[in-house]
Amino acid sequence: GVRLVGSEMCIRDRGGIECIRAIEASMTPEGFRAYLKGNIIKYLWRYEHKNGIEDLKKAQWYLARLRLHVEKHGENDAGLPTDKDA
Repeated sequence: GVRLVGSEMCIRDRGGIECIRAIEASMTPEGFRAYLKGNIIKYLWRYEHKNGIEDLKKAQWYLARLRLHVEKHGENDAGLPTDKDA
């Protein structure tokens, strides 16, 4: 099932594997970043007309996940600097 834990969203299958980790493992780093950005846009786009604060929390969750992903993998494909470059 899906549950928000604080500001975290957990989706697990019966084996206890987080869905987001399975999605990440199935994609290239570039593809996973695009997936995360798409979800951020989706939840920001609809929050005023659908689920309000819940959608903002989901957008924030995906943004935090994107930040962690970029920090873990260094520079993104556009060559933009990360905190590691500072």
